[in-house]
Amino acid sequence: MPGFFQAQASLLQRTRLRPRAGLSTVITLRLLLGFALTSASLPSVADTDQLVYISAPDCTACQQFDAEVGPSYSQTLEGRLLPMTRIKLSDWRAGTHPLSQCVDTPVVGTPTFIYLRGCGELDRIYGYSSDELFWMALRRMLDNAAPAALSDLSH
Repeated sequence: MPGFFQAQASLLQRTRLRPRAGLSTVITLRLLLGFALTSASLPSVADTDQLVYISAPDCTACQQFDAEVGPSYSQTLEGRLLPMTRIKLSDWRAGTHPLSQCVDTPVVGTPTFIYLRGCGELDRIYGYSSDELFWMALRRMLDNAAPAALSDLSH
């Protein structure tokens, strides 16, 4: 522990902070340093791959998707590779969701599924007619964007 306290004293000297209450200043600095390290190590949503699902309440294809795929999506290999974020079409068009700034091509109908890496669009699926076609299209998107990740996880 002496090394830890020496490092903290050195940090205080370098930042020209002077402890007024001794232990409370050290605790405060430890909390701030711990928060900074934790925050820096957490991945940002903008740094991850995700599937953005644009839907509308009156969309019958969205309702069909919600019934056929929605309940099991997060439990599949594809769902683990591409966590899904659902956004209402009205919020998307209004630009009120931060991810709506990541796509240049307008969303013209629902459902639309957009594969984002960071804040860039890699691919998209327009519409929904059956769970079988959705899974095939999603697998194609993953094969094109992350073939190694998909083959590693499926074995």
